[in-house]
Amino acid sequence: MNSTLATQWESLKDNLEEGRDSLARQCRAVSAGTGKFVRREPHKALMIAAVAGAVIAALLARPR
Repeated sequence: MNSTLATQWESLKDNLEEGRDSLARQCRAVSAGTGKFVRREPHKALMIAAVAGAVIAALLARPR
């Protein structure tokens, strides 16, 4: 039983490491794409940020 549990634990650790690495690669790709968009379309990027900020502020200001 211990060997099975140890094998499952190692498999879980490997899967988590693979998932972490994959997520890190995806985040770097999105970050690069976002940077390119901001350099190409600074006014659009500013407006998107302003609208997102207004929506978040409105959600946080709602009475609970």
